[in-house]
Amino acid sequence: MPKNIPALKPKQLIKILEQAGCQFYREGKGDHRLYIRELEAIKRIVPIDMGAK
Repeated sequence: MPKNIPALKPKQLIKILEQAGCQFYREGKGDHRLYIRELEAIKRIVPIDMGAK
């Protein structure tokens, strides 16, 4: 994994994903949320651990 990738808080990552065209897909198991982006008939799903609620 590249060393120049910054650590992001979940809310920061969600903001970046939404700006890139991702949409909330559904709640995952536990405290995870799934965001999806359909690109050229291929679904890209990003699981995000939101931490303790």
